[in-house]
Amino acid sequence: MSKTQNKSIDLKDKLIAVYRPFVFFIISVLVTLPLNRFKISLVALIFLVAALTSLMDIFLVTKKSKLWLLSLGLDCLVIAMLIFISGGVESSLSMIYILIILIYTLKRGQKAVWISSATSILTYFVILILHWKGILQIVDKLFHLALYEGEKPISFNFLVVQFSFSAGSVLIISAIAAWMEERSAKKTKQLEYVKYTTDDILRNMDEGVLTTDNLGEIAFVNPPFALYTGYNMLSKGQQIPDEISKIIEEQPEELKLIGIDGLKRILSCRVATMMDLKRRIIGNMIVLHDLTDLREKEKRLNDIKQIALMGEMSAGIAHEIRNPLASIRASVDVLYDDFTPEKKELADIVRSEVSRINNLVEDFLKLSRLPEPKKELTNMNSLIKDVKKLFSISKKGANIEVKTSVSDEYITAEVDRSQIIQVIMNLLNNASDALQKQEEKIISIKLNLQGNQLLIEIQDNGIGISSDNIKKIFNPFYSGSKGTGLGLSIVKKIISHHDGDIWVESELNQGTVFTISIPRGDDEEDEKESPEQPMDKAEISFREWNEM
Repeated sequence: MSKTQNKSIDLKDKLIAVYRPFVFFIISVLVTLPLNRFKISLVALIFLVAALTSLMDIFLVTKKSKLWLLSLGLDCLVIAMLIFISGGVESSLSMIYILIILIYTLKRGQKAVWISSATSILTYFVILILHWKGILQIVDKLFHLALYEGEKPISFNFLVVQFSFSAGSVLIISAIAAWMEERSAKKTKQLEYVKYTTDDILRNMDEGVLTTDNLGEIAFVNPPFALYTGYNMLSKGQQIPDEISKIIEEQPEELKLIGIDGLKRILSCRVATMMDLKRRIIGNMIVLHDLTDLREKEKRLNDIKQIALMGEMSAGIAHEIRNPLASIRASVDVLYDDFTPEKKELADIVRSEVSRINNLVEDFLKLSRLPEPKKELTNMNSLIKDVKKLFSISKKGANIEVKTSVSDEYITAEVDRSQIIQVIMNLLNNASDALQKQEEKIISIKLNLQGNQLLIEIQDNGIGISSDNIKKIFNPFYSGSKGTGLGLSIVKKIISHHDGDIWVESELNQGTVFTISIPRGDDEEDEKESPEQPMDKAEISFREWNEM
C-alpha cells in the first residue's frame, strides 16, 4: 500500500465523520426537548466535541494510525454527555454505544469490536457510579443546570440491573459483530483471492482482454490486448481511445491490426456487455483471439487441395501425352533409314526432344503418383556402398572421386531401400552437374547417427548455390541445370513420406551440402547386436531449421 493510501481514508469513513456532529446534535435536541432538559450550552458542547472528533478522523486518522483510539474515546465521551443531560441512570441513550461499536467495527475490523465495547462499558459504568454517588448532582448545581433538582436517590439494586442490562446488550451485540466481521473478513479474502487469481489468469492468457465501466474508462487490460492493438500505454482508469469505442459500437467479427511489434495479425473479435447480479449494465468486455496462424494453415491446406487437384488433372494430361509421343518416336524410327543425311539430323533432334518430353512426363508422374514407401529393416552401411558402386559405373560418375565415411558398425533403419537409393542417386547426379567446371571433382557421403535419427550427408566441392536460389531448389520445375526441375521435388516428397527432412547448406564457389534426416524406427534386435554409436562432434551439430 502506498503512502498516499496510508494517509487517506475511504469515502465511507469520510461520510461517517461529516455526519457525526449533526447526528449527535439532532439526538440531543430530540431527547432533551420533550423532557424539558434542553440546555443550549450542553448541546453546543456536544456538537463541538463531535465536530472535533470528525476533524481528527478526516485529517489525522489513517488506516495504520493509533489516533482512532482517541476518536473512540471522544465519541464515548459525547454519548456520556448525552446520557448526563437525558437523565443519567434512567436514560435510554446507553444503547447508542451499540451504534458506536458497529461503526468502529465497520471502519477498523474485528480488532475494534472488543476495544470499542470495553470502552463503551467502562464509560457507561463511570457515568452510573457518578450518578449513584451524587457527583452528577453536584456538577448540575455547580453549573446551575437544574437537570437533577428534586431527584430521589438511586438504589444500588436499580443501578446493578440497569448496568447489567446495558452491558449485557453491548456484549451480545459485540459478540455478534465480531462473528459477522470474521465471516466478512474471510469472504473478503476469498473474493480478493478470486480477483487476483482471475486477474493473473487474464494477464497471462494468449487472448487480448479489455473491460470498461459505464463511464467509458478502462477497468482492466492485459498485455496481449495492448500488443495486438498497438496501444502500449493503456492502463486502468484511462479513458478508452476512439478506435476501441468504435469496436464496441460496431462489434466486428474480425479485425486486421498491426501490433506493437509491427506484425500484421488477423484477430477474431468478441464484444460482450457485462451485467451485475441485478442484471444492470456495468460495462463492456472485448476479447481478441489471434487467428493469424489458423488462417495461414487454412490457406496452406486450401493450396494443398488445389495442388492435389491440379496434380490429378495434370497426371491425366501427362498420361495422354505419352501415347502420341510413343507414336512420334516409333514413326521416326521406322522412317529414319529412308531419310537423307540432312533429314536424319532433323530426325535426331526430334528423337532428342521426344526423349526429353518423355523424361519430363515420367518425372511428373513419379511426383504426382509417388507410392507410399514399403519400409523394411535395411542395412544402411551396405546401402551406401551399393549406391557408390552404382554411381561410379554411371555416366555422370565418370572422373569423380567419391569418398564415403561409413561406420563399421551395423547401422539399420526402417526405410524403402529402392526409394532411398533413388534419393541419394538424384543428389549425386546433381552434385556431378555442379562439378563439371571443377578441376578436382570430389563428392563425400557420410552416414551418422544422432539419437534415433539417421543422418546422410552428401557434400561436393562444386560451384555452389546462391542464397536466392537456395530457397527455390525444392520447388517443382525449378532447375539450375538442363534437368526437368522435378528431381529435388521428388527427393523431398520421398523423404517426407519417410517422416524425415532434408535441408541444404551452400555458398557460391564454396560447394554444397545436402543433409537427410530419417527416423531409424524401433528395432530391439538391432539394439542388442549393435551398441549405440558415438557421435562425431566435428560432423554433427545443432541446426536451426530455416524455411526453404
